[in-house]
Amino acid sequence: MVKVMGIVNLTQDSFSDGGVAWDSDDALRHIERLIREGADWIDLGASSSKPGSQFQSPEEEIERLNRVLSRYFSYFKVPVSVDTVYAQVADYALNQGVKMINDISAMTFDPEMIRVVANHQVPVVLMHMQGTPDRMQNAPDYRDVVVEVKQFLTQRVAIAKEMGIIDIWVDPGLGFGKTVTHNLELLKNIDQFKALGCPILVGPSRKSFIGTLTGAAVADRMGGTVSACLKAVSRGATMVRVHDVGVVKQAIQVWEGLQ
Repeated sequence: MVKVMGIVNLTQDSFSDGGVAWDSDDALRHIERLIREGADWIDLGASSSKPGSQFQSPEEEIERLNRVLSRYFSYFKVPVSVDTVYAQVADYALNQGVKMINDISAMTFDPEMIRVVANHQVPVVLMHMQGTPDRMQNAPDYRDVVVEVKQFLTQRVAIAKEMGIIDIWVDPGLGFGKTVTHNLELLKNIDQFKALGCPILVGPSRKSFIGTLTGAAVADRMGGTVSACLKAVSRGATMVRVHDVGVVKQAIQVWEGLQ
């Protein structure tokens, strides 16, 4: 069964929902709504990674996460993932009860991340990104985007396994150093990543390639998100990371029924 991960950005500058969950009470209400809509996971992010952004300090990320994690487990039982590139943040979050680390750098940004994840023995999402958020969309370039992303993730999975990490997910990184064409090629070839032997997570939610194809503003990209998610799961994705949990969950349930 395909899982749906609900996005919660504890930021004021994320490309789609900045400020929605800035206050801790607002964040908890937002999380409650996503869980009510059927979220299987909640993914907390405390630093924007939109094109042109800079990473927050680990101390700032921890402060933002603590406002929610200090209360989360008193209200909710749905497992939590934390989106971070910092080992310090990951260690803090895992000690609070977080069950997964989602690292957009595939554990390359902070060399200590591998040790932290291995010590805690939790699932980790390894994502591909060309460059860093501040410059990744300047001029994305590949000879063959599917081959190169697959090669990178193959290498990162091998390193993670060598360090004793067992539960590894892969994410081709839609929108992270990719043009519209690159994103579409990756979506059409998600099945190529099954060769890595890892479950596949895909995050197309409200991304700019949907806006380029349709002309829709960020808040109006629900239909495009659903289409991209269904393409991804039809090609082998086992979890999708989205803002609009309810409509995506329903679409996937019907798609699974049709199978």
